[in-house]
Amino acid sequence: MVWQGIEWVLLLYGLAMLVLPVYAFIALLRRVKRGMLAKVRAFWYYAGLVVAPVIFYILFFFALVGIWEIARISLITEGLGRSFLPVTGLGLMIWLVSSIIFGVALAFIKSSAAAPTPRVEQTP
Repeated sequence: MVWQGIEWVLLLYGLAMLVLPVYAFIALLRRVKRGMLAKVRAFWYYAGLVVAPVIFYILFFFALVGIWEIARISLITEGLGRSFLPVTGLGLMIWLVSSIIFGVALAFIKSSAAAPTPRVEQTP
């Protein structure tokens, strides 16, 4: 496969699908362990962060299709067009499996509650 024209987006998408789940897993798990983030909220942040590259890729692809429809300028190469369904399917599978793994990891960790702040009573 020759990386020419617009097909650089596949490389960027693949890199994001490999790096982002690992980064989000480590960062959000650390915040839950420290008691800075609730488990449910951490799960939703993780799921949203990992699915973001898939959504951006789909929007980018349909923007290129829209440019072709409006201006009749074909920016989508044959390789990019043929790889759309497998690439988005793989991205959704990575999102689903990594979200399940993160949910299981959240179920097995204990979050340390943050130390309560002392109450200061004010006298009138």
